[in-house]
Amino acid sequence: RLARSFESGAEGALLRQTRRRLFVAHFLLLIRISYLADPTTAYRIYCATLGKVANVMKLIRRSVAITLANGEEKITLETLSTAYAERLEDNQPEIKNPFLQ
Repeated sequence: RLARSFESGAEGALLRQTRRRLFVAHFLLLIRISYLADPTTAYRIYCATLGKVANVMKLIRRSVAITLANGEEKITLETLSTAYAERLEDNQPEIKNPFLQ
């Protein structure tokens, strides 16, 4: 109860904002060191998402969450494959998972 009242005031807003900024910082760092702009990886992302921005965001957000949860330092093809299976595969069964090697 005390934690909820703490998080509901100005301090809570600051805490939420700090958490959000930390997530964004991790997000940007992971994208930078994961070489997602590598032409082969970028093409796989395009194939997986059909170039739809909403699908790209679903894929990347889930990949970041998996990477952080596993304590890994960068997004791998295995992580992208898992994220694809969890977030996009059911909606586009005609597309084979492009991150499987």
